[in-house]
Amino acid sequence: MRNCAAVYNESVNCEDSEPNGNGVTRMRKGNGMAVLLITLGVVLILAKLGVFQFLLGLLIPILIIGLGVMAWLNGRKIIGSVIVLIGALMLIGKLAPLLVWIAAIALIAYGISMLRRKPDGGYKYKTYY
Repeated sequence: MRNCAAVYNESVNCEDSEPNGNGVTRMRKGNGMAVLLITLGVVLILAKLGVFQFLLGLLIPILIIGLGVMAWLNGRKIIGSVIVLIGALMLIGKLAPLLVWIAAIALIAYGISMLRRKPDGGYKYKTYY
C-alpha cells in the first residue's frame, strides 16, 4: 500500500482507499460513479418490485430536465431549452393524476366557501344602484 497523503481538494489516484493524513479515508478516483451506478441499480430493482413506482416514473423526466439545464449552462441555450421543455411536458403528463386531485379538492373547498358566505354577498352595507 502506498501513502496517499494529499492536500485537501487535490485529486489523488490511490491503489487502495486509505487515510490521507488527516484521518479521513478517501475513495479511489472513479468510485463515485460506481456508487452512483449501484444506487441506480438498487432503485431500478425496487421499482420493478413496485416499492416506489410513482417516484421512478418521475425520475426520467427530472433527469431530462437536468440534462437540458446542463446544456443551457454550457452555452447551448436552444437545445437546452428544447430538452427542458420536453422534460417538463413529460413531467406534467406524469403528474396529471395528482393535478386532477388537487383541482378537485380546490373546487370542493371553493364550493364550501361559497356556501358559507352571507346571503347578502358578504358585505356589511348593502348598496343600491
